[in-house]
Formats: sequence, structure tokens, C-alpha cells
Amino acid sequence: MAWLLAFDLSGFDVRKAPRTDGLVDQQIVSLRGIDKWWHALLVKGRLPVAFFDETAWEEQGQRIQCDLLRGDYVQWLKEQRFGGDPVNESHFGRQLKRLCPAVEIQRPAGQPRPPRVYVLPNLNRARELFCAHIGGKIDWDA
Repeated sequence: MAWLLAFDLSGFDVRKAPRTDGLVDQQIVSLRGIDKWWHALLVKGRLPVAFFDETAWEEQGQRIQCDLLRGDYVQWLKEQRFGGDPVNESHFGRQLKRLCPAVEIQRPAGQPRPPRVYVLPNLNRARELFCAHIGGKIDWDA
């Protein structure tokens, strides 16, 4: 009892859970909306648009039209039970940037004006950034 009374708890925060594999698993299970959709893309390891080479994302970054990527998110959301309402285009871009800070939005030059594109990092980099966002290591092969 004396040991418990003398134990220094000054650095202990009851609201801060220790970073464990179990906590990461719990965070992944509780993902919703864009976070859950992005995680599903990273697990599959391929982008939703059929004309992309499946191995290309593993090797290099990819460019994909903003409306095509958001359209995949909207379609995915419709297939989810209790998925909620899709976010608008600008909010989608901000949330994607939050999950993967290396994402860039570009508008290619040309006439007529071509649609904006997301420039995504390669798959491994996107996964690293998602792990940093979650705050733990994810086993992508499981």
C-alpha cells in the first residue's frame, strides 16, 4: 500500500490511451465517411478508375480527375449501411488532404479548360501518411 501511495502519477493522463496495436485496430473499425473509404482504397491497393494499370500506383504517383475520385467515394457511400450523406467537392478535397497531406490539386493547362486533377503520391507513401494520421502502424497485408 505504501508503494501505491508513493507512486508518482504526475505524468499520467487518464484520457490518453497508450498507443497499441489494439488501439489502432479499434480506430480502423470506427472509421466513417471519407476516412473509411480512403482506408479501403489503401487496403485494396488500387484506384477506382478502370483505365489505370493496377501496378502503376505501387510504383509512382497518379493523376486522377477530381470528379472521378469523388464520384467513387459517393458511389461507395451509397453502398454502405448508415454511411451518411456525401460531402461537397471542396470539403472532400480538404478531407483527402487531411488524410494524405502529399495530395495536390492541379488544373492542367489547355483549351478548353480541362478538369482539375488530384495528384496522389505512390501507394506506399499514401499508406505511410495514413499510418501517421492514425498514429500507429497498420499491417496492410492482413
